[in-house]
Amino acid sequence: MASNDRDGPTWTVKQRQIDRFFDRIEKRRASAACIQGPHASGKSTTMVAYILDLVRAKVPDAPMVYLLPTNAEATLLAQYFRSSIQITTPLLVNVPEEYSLPAGVLLITSYKVMLRSFRAHGNQFPFSQRAVVLVDSEANPTTDGEVLFGRLVKWAHSCREAQRPAAAVVTISPFASARTEDVLNRFIRRKPDLIHIPTDDSLSIPLSPMGERWEQGTTDLLRRAVATAAAAEPEKVLLGSESLHRCAIMEDIDQINHESIQGPIVQVLQREAALRLSHDLGLSLPWQGLKHFISDGWVTEHIFDRGTSQIVLVKRSKTKTEILREQSWLLKSGRPLHDTVFHTNYEHDHFEQLSLVSDPRGRAYNVDILWTALSLVHEWPSTLPNSLPIRRPPDDWAMREAMRRLVILRCTDRSDEISIGTLSEIGLQMLSIKKELSDINFHAAYLLTSIPTLGDELSSNVKRVIIRLAVILNHGIDTICTKEKSAKPLIADEVRRYCQGVGATLAHRGAAWIALGVWQKKVQAGISRFGHGLLPVVQLGAGLQLHVSAVKAVQDVVARFEAFFGLTTMAELAQTELTEDEIRSVEVLLLRSHLHRTVVFQEAKLQPFDLVSYKDLTVGTSEILDPMEFRLGEDKKMTATAAIYSDLELGRSGYVVRHLTMIPTDVARQVYDRMGDSFSTSNITLSF
Repeated sequence: MASNDRDGPTWTVKQRQIDRFFDRIEKRRASAACIQGPHASGKSTTMVAYILDLVRAKVPDAPMVYLLPTNAEATLLAQYFRSSIQITTPLLVNVPEEYSLPAGVLLITSYKVMLRSFRAHGNQFPFSQRAVVLVDSEANPTTDGEVLFGRLVKWAHSCREAQRPAAAVVTISPFASARTEDVLNRFIRRKPDLIHIPTDDSLSIPLSPMGERWEQGTTDLLRRAVATAAAAEPEKVLLGSESLHRCAIMEDIDQINHESIQGPIVQVLQREAALRLSHDLGLSLPWQGLKHFISDGWVTEHIFDRGTSQIVLVKRSKTKTEILREQSWLLKSGRPLHDTVFHTNYEHDHFEQLSLVSDPRGRAYNVDILWTALSLVHEWPSTLPNSLPIRRPPDDWAMREAMRRLVILRCTDRSDEISIGTLSEIGLQMLSIKKELSDINFHAAYLLTSIPTLGDELSSNVKRVIIRLAVILNHGIDTICTKEKSAKPLIADEVRRYCQGVGATLAHRGAAWIALGVWQKKVQAGISRFGHGLLPVVQLGAGLQLHVSAVKAVQDVVARFEAFFGLTTMAELAQTELTEDEIRSVEVLLLRSHLHRTVVFQEAKLQPFDLVSYKDLTVGTSEILDPMEFRLGEDKKMTATAAIYSDLELGRSGYVVRHLTMIPTDVARQVYDRMGDSFSTSNITLSF
């Protein structure tokens, strides 16, 4: 939490400006401040403790709340306050059962906990019109984070008309955010106080480029850390490099990701000497004794792509903001800075040329943009877009397109042309499914909604197959089975040897059915879970690989959703057999759930085009079946000209589509004929 080498925290140079803000809380009724400062400047520790004293002195009958993006950050910060900062104020880490914060207390909790409590209590916060709320801004904005901040802004806005209000929202962030300043100004009706903490040059960490020794040198570091894990002072290493992902897996190194960060991360940090960091996590934690950080200069992520109006996987250079966040792990390690090393595969000149990026889009407006749009309609139905109490979307056009797709998919209803509309029954079902599995992707969740929507129209066997396909598509087809890079594409009959059930029957259709067939064969045979990540990898033959731990992970989630929908499975293969008509119904539902992730093959061309943007695409070399093979039926006639896909990647040579599952032409025609021109036209002209 605190930095390593300094006489006092950097934030203190802005102490007088902070004092002035809190002097005016009572007079202003509702107010806001944006505190921006570098990592390890003390803004989340000693500055928060100082603000707590100010609140007790200036607004003695008000509680203070400090909201952090993750459970791990809230837990670690609460521990720090209890052990390192002597405060006399009662410290809470959970919302009281009576759901009312008494005056003078400090509540430290996470976005997730606060939002869950808010919804469970009729969309009310556990504090009244007299409260100070500190919000640690997300470096990687999430849907829930955007919604929670909007609810806080709306609370502060409502306090203006209350009796004796003293409401304050204070954001704390390492970067400036014009969008945050804008929404606070619009709804609190006063420009937020801007408090900028300067950078302390004495806390800069030099780069240690490894050059040609990159791969071998970093591998040696990881192995040394693992070997010294039980020592009194292990050489702790944190890996922030995608290029060394395989090495980390082979060395059995755990990952800090969105799932683990919600669990017992404190114990993990105490136990491990080497960890790998998921880039999209967007935070840094105080890992005592950390000596080495390994950083490469690029990252892959899913973004909303204007060229195709699709979510596309891209590889890009890290920004300077992201690299500084990586360095902050070392600043918070408790080691003297001269005893820490930041290893890179890039030079200092490259780092200096990088830009400092503020207002990141994050998952909320990239891979989760449809979830964000759906959540906005749920939280503020029938609201004009420019009246939403949220930060304006970074791409107005992208959010309009997301809203358009919700209407096409019948997730929302719009009775007028100017508001965002209301949720339909399907939309409500989507949110219910996401509540059951928070990291489910939009298209997999939409496929699952067909179970309650169609009800008894679907047989129990069809429902089971839908659950399995949805979970496999969500987990990732290539996390279950893949083709070796050097192996040639297979023909359907070769693949069927490694499949069972309906997946074997439909292996000629491609990725989703092959993954289902391979999965069912292993489940039918019985399999125990062992290893981590992608280990162990079983060679099935003909270049086909199976990832055992993914099979078990999918099995667990399948059982979870079977219970959710009131199903049980006693005989895997017998209870997932489908008739020809049932297969057709599943293919219709697959296509409907992936309407905007569809490609079309023209008979004269081997390569497809994207049905949304009409962009030409290249089929990736990772396909298990030969592209021509899965376009043909068993009679070798062209029966499929459409396909759904799991991933679209933008590389140097253009767009590459991966993990295709073919849809028979007559099925595709049936689906699109029902839709008419609603798929390609839009009457939504919302402005956010």
